Amino acid sequence: PIRHLDAGREIPERSLSLLYAPSGNGKTFWMLDRAARIAQSRPVVYVAGEGADGFAARKLAWCKHHKMGAGELYFVPRAVNMLEAAEVAELIALIAPLKPALVVLDTLARCMVGGDENSAQAMGLFVAACDRVRFDAECAVMPVHHTGKQGLSERGSSALRAAADQVISLENSDGLIKVSCEKSKDSREFTAYGMRLVVVETGRTGEDGEPETSCVILPS
Repeated sequence: PIRHLDAGREIPERSLSLLYAPSGNGKTFWMLDRAARIAQSRPVVYVAGEGADGFAARKLAWCKHHKMGAGELYFVPRAVNMLEAAEVAELIALIAPLKPALVVLDTLARCMVGGDENSAQAMGLFVAACDRVRFDAECAVMPVHHTGKQGLSERGSSALRAAADQVISLENSDGLIKVSCEKSKDSREFTAYGMRLVVVETGRTGEDGEPETSCVILPS
């Protein structure tokens, strides 16, 4: 049977899973929530290639709201170019001692610098690099991606979806975030469910002297 990293059966062990949504739909909050939950029992490496400065507040908000520590959640505060073999090797060497269960690449675009997302060849090289991390570090790899112009599917070549073991999408409608499984290669798709973003104070004070806030994602 297929084993999953999380109780919701959303991320299979050692899989190439994909999360995608339009900008501003809460995908990073969802991904950080899942990463932090998995990190309570197993190491997770989060490559924060976009908006790295904001992750400290998001992590603090999550920990404060849930009254839990971040566990074994580790951040790489810059993008890793998955099309550069040397950078992929450097990432593997960095994370290997941790033996992570999951590596998150947020976002795919920032981790594919110089590559054409619409090119099957370039996307194939990106997938091959993800597979190298999966096999060498014996972990799952999960890119976070944007939708295309029509907003109906992930941006770029279909080679990514074809290679993915699991594809998860988020759709925000008036604050209700619908989480759906669009592909599950070796097991049944999980049932779609709703979530919402809630503002939480982090416990720190901002430069303006006001309480710093961020968001957490919760069941709706």
